[in-house]
Amino acid sequence: MTQRVPLTAEHAKNLFLERAAAYYDELNAAAENAPYGQTFHHAETFVANEGRELIRSSLESIMQVKIDELQKKETTLCPKCQTKKRHRGYRTKNRLSIVGVVTLRRRYDECLPCRLPEHTADAPFGLDGRYSIGIRRLAIFASANQSFRQASEALEEFLGLPLCPNTCRELCHQEAPKMAEWMQQTPEVATNFIKAEGNVEITMDVTKVNTMGGWRAVKLGIFSKRTLGKGVLPEQWDKRKLPDFSVGGWGELPITILVGGTSFVRSSARFVNVWMCIMRGSI
Repeated sequence: MTQRVPLTAEHAKNLFLERAAAYYDELNAAAENAPYGQTFHHAETFVANEGRELIRSSLESIMQVKIDELQKKETTLCPKCQTKKRHRGYRTKNRLSIVGVVTLRRRYDECLPCRLPEHTADAPFGLDGRYSIGIRRLAIFASANQSFRQASEALEEFLGLPLCPNTCRELCHQEAPKMAEWMQQTPEVATNFIKAEGNVEITMDVTKVNTMGGWRAVKLGIFSKRTLGKGVLPEQWDKRKLPDFSVGGWGELPITILVGGTSFVRSSARFVNVWMCIMRGSI
C-alpha cells in the first residue's frame, strides 16, 4: 500500500507563492535578455507557455487539497451493507482540463461482500471521465464550424491542448443526444427567435452526411427573421440590398415535420438559435 502525506491548504498556498515568485523572476529575465525590439515578443511567449503551467499547477494543488480533506472525513463503511471497506491504496487520475492535464491522487476503497470498488472523491468533486466540462465545451465549439482535424489543430495552437481529431469527434457524439433532448424540452431555445423583429423566413434543402452508420440523406432547414427591405422594381431585384438577419439558426427536419402543416411551425421553433445556445453554456 502506497503511503503519502496529505497536501494541506497552507502547504499548497506556500507552493503556489514559491512558483509564482520563480515565475516572475524568470519572466523578468526573459524580458531582460531579449534582443533589441523583441522584448514584448519574448515576454509574451514566456507568459503563454509558463503562465499556463502556473495556472495548471495551482488547479492541481487546490483540487488535491480538497480531495485529501474529504478523504480524512469520509467514512470507511460501505453505504450498502455498512461493512468496513478495505483500503486498496491510492490511484492516479489524469484529467484533461482547459489549462492542461491535471494529475490527482485519490484513495481507492473496496467492499468485499458487495464487491463495490470506488474512489470516494470522484462523485463529490465531479471527477468522472477523462475530460472536464470546460474542455468538452471547447472541443464541441471548435468542431461546430470546421472539421475535427481543424478543431484539433486550433485547440493545440490557441491553448496548447493535446486533443486528437477522433477525441473531438467522440465528445461531439456524446453531447449530441443531450443537446437534442434539451432542445426538445426547453422553451428557452426559441426565446430569442420569438422576440426578434422581422418576418420569418424558412429555407429548406436536402443533403447527405457521412455518419457512423454510413451515408444518410437528411433534410435541413434554415430559420431566420429580418425586417422587410425597401420596395424596388423587378429589374432591380438582383441589385437590391436586403436587411441583415436579426436572428437565425438551422436544424435537421424530420420528414413528418415537412408534411405536418401546423406541427412544422411549432417544431421549427425548437431548432432556432442553436449556436447562441452553445455559446451561452447550454451544454
